[in-house]
This record gives sequence, structure tokens and C-alpha cells, in this order.
Amino acid sequence: MRSQIPILLLTLSLATPVFASGVDIAWDDCLGEPGAASLKQFACDTNAGRESMWVSFESSQTVNSTGHLEVAIQFGTRSGVALPVWWDFEDFASCRRGALSVDPDPPYETATCARVFSSATPPTFFVDRIDYQFPSADVGTMVVIAAVGTQLVANQRYLACRFLLTHAKTGVCAGCSEPVSIIVTGVRYGNMTFTDPITQNVVFWQSLPTATRASSWAALKRMYH
Repeated sequence: MRSQIPILLLTLSLATPVFASGVDIAWDDCLGEPGAASLKQFACDTNAGRESMWVSFESSQTVNSTGHLEVAIQFGTRSGVALPVWWDFEDFASCRRGALSVDPDPPYETATCARVFSSATPPTFFVDRIDYQFPSADVGTMVVIAAVGTQLVANQRYLACRFLLTHAKTGVCAGCSEPVSIIVTGVRYGNMTFTDPITQNVVFWQSLPTATRASSWAALKRMYH
């Protein structure tokens, strides 16, 4: 589905950059925990099971605003070939509709990542936008949003949400083995937008990139997109 609400993209930036503010993503746990990983490999031999991607963010200044928490990710083939149907979650006609979602009942905090809400009721995330082979054939995007209400403490890492990627229909939807990069393109909290990585805002599916060095995040984006 394609909504008219603007999507958080890699080109978004803060009007006044905040030093050390940013976003991270990791497989299996919040970045900073011993179990967090940047690479996930799957043999594509079962329809059962799932993987988890943990998105976290941090501000170098206290933020008092409340409102909505928005998380945007982009997934794309590293070879530049068209994104296979294993990554098509877009609509009712999609091969794997619903296979990528936000966990409705995750751990809401860890030792290194604080919870992003203060009420007794956890936030409910809704899909604001999900696209397949858009804006180009090699990528897809997903934006989720939830109502939250808590003050952000400066220099505290927060767990924004946990995405679940299931193995459903792996046997009938082609392309599971294609190497893919998944980037957090932005986290918006109230009137603040975070896009730069704290440590890593990209994780990898099936294999790591062949390149081992990059002089800047701009160079990383060129390699992994």
C-alpha cells in the first residue's frame, strides 16, 4: 500500500544536528547486549521460525516532547538485482504479506536499552507505509508509528521497537538466499528526527559485504544500497 504520509528517508536530517544523537539496529538483541549481531544467516530450508531486528536510538539532549514514535527501515539487495518476492510484504497479493511486522509483545527494555514509554500500557505500532520494489526495483521500505509519551533522557539508549521477520512461505516464495542490507533510515520522536548511526544502523542478511573499509557513512550507504 502507498500512503500519502511522507516517509522518513536517508536524506532526512536534523535542522540543527545534535552530536552523538542517532539510531542503531541489530539482530537478536538491542545493540550493546552480548547477543546482538550484525549478520543473520538462514538456510532457507523451513517455513517455521522467525528472526528479530532491534531498533534503538539516542539523543544527546533531553527531549520533553511527546506524541508519536515513527521508525522507518529500508531493505535492499546488495547486488542491485530486483528485490525478490521473499521480501514482498506489501499487500494482499504479496507472496509474504505480514511476514515483517513489529512484535506486539516484546521485551520493552534491556540492560542497555531503556523503555520508550512511561505508561502502564505499552504502545501499539501501526504500519504507516510498506512498499515493495519502490522507490526502485531493488529496495523496499516500511514505516511504523505508535503513540508514546515519555521524556527522553540525554545520552540514554532507548529501544524503539523490535521487528519480526518470519520464515513463513520460504518454500514457495523465491529469493530467501539473496544477500540483503536492512537500514534504519530514521527514527522520529515528537519533533526530533534521528538518522545518523550511533554505532551501526545497518544489518545484513545471509552474508557480510565484501568491502571491509569505508571512510564515511556516505561511503557505506553507497556500498550497501
